[in-house]
Amino acid sequence: MILLAALVVLLLGGIAELLRMRISRGDVYPLYSTYRADPLGTKAFYESLELVPGARAQRWLREPEKLPAGMRGTIVFAGVNSAGWLRTDRVTAKKLDSLARGGARVVVTFKAGFGERELKRWRDSRTDDDYSKYNFAGAPDFAAHALEKRDAPEVAPEEKPEPPEKKGSRKKQVFVDAGEQWGVKIVTRIIKPDDDGRLPPAVRSEGQPGEWPGRLDWMSELYFDTDKSADWRVLYTREGRPVMIERAIGTGSIVLAADSFFLSNEALQRARATSLLAWLVTAPGGDGVVVFDEYHLGMTEDHGVAALARRYGLTGAACLAMLLAVLWVWHRMALFVPPPADEDDEHAGYEPTAGLEALLRRSVPRAQVARVCLDEWKKTASPADIARVDKALATLERNASPWKIYTTAREALRKSGGVLPRPK
Repeated sequence: MILLAALVVLLLGGIAELLRMRISRGDVYPLYSTYRADPLGTKAFYESLELVPGARAQRWLREPEKLPAGMRGTIVFAGVNSAGWLRTDRVTAKKLDSLARGGARVVVTFKAGFGERELKRWRDSRTDDDYSKYNFAGAPDFAAHALEKRDAPEVAPEEKPEPPEKKGSRKKQVFVDAGEQWGVKIVTRIIKPDDDGRLPPAVRSEGQPGEWPGRLDWMSELYFDTDKSADWRVLYTREGRPVMIERAIGTGSIVLAADSFFLSNEALQRARATSLLAWLVTAPGGDGVVVFDEYHLGMTEDHGVAALARRYGLTGAACLAMLLAVLWVWHRMALFVPPPADEDDEHAGYEPTAGLEALLRRSVPRAQVARVCLDEWKKTASPADIARVDKALATLERNASPWKIYTTAREALRKSGGVLPRPK
């Protein structure tokens, strides 16, 4: 039994080690998440900020509109889906604009290009006017769909009254194009690699700080089309098109990058842009706080019992309770001491014949018990049976045992059909 318990513990330990090894790789988390430790994560960037004096890095797992008001640090949205950028919650867009105007720096870096699923979802949710604002090279079905809608005859939509909102229901979400709010459009352009299979890098624009790297590895096919009246400052270009831009809003600023690779673990290991990253996380307000938003990647805060236990320092108590539970199960599987033998029940009372038995024990010797019993039997037996028993007992010795006397008399009566009571 102890061997079985040891095997169970070994099995559980092996499963826990496999899960630890699987999670430690980090690829179970979304791209550019600070929890991800593989080349496509940003964990190295996040942990490096924790070592910088005066900087405080933290993750944000709640809705962006719940960010504290008056925050004057840097808010990083890494790996944003460009299709989702076109459908930003209005409350979130308003909150980010408010934080930037209050002195924070909002940094938004995009994933490379549109995915098939995101492109279809965006296409199905836009109108004909929206197609003229974006150039999706390499997507002829996308343009054809726009032309079909443009050439189709106009049909007056049927007006339907909106259903009344149910009491206690959540407020209806309204989506906006965050780029339109700040005077910038996202454009996709197919980039062909050179003969060696390399993609053209992003080049530092003129007038930017000389300590910034002159070239950055760039994987995205996105670039920005800025509104001239919005006063965007171009930081990096790729083949003459802006791929990293900044706009001052109020006392803060907004930084947009068409690629997130320069924040990744691979970029920090292979060609880190230290001076650029240091400038990126230094907000104009000088708060020193760097918040990495994980909510837009699908990472949310856990409000379960385990999260509450960790928050209030009950992890040790939970481990102790689990250890006690394991010991209890082990104790039930294999007892350390053998169970005590069941003792016979003791009866304090007496049977109805107990008095007669005690009287016989005191008045009748053990050797005379059989003959005394025969004398009592003869008082009610027939003469024939008495004669048969006496004849059989005459053959016995004088000091025969009580049991021998009883069996001889019983055998004599059995042959003649008589009955002699069986002694108890």
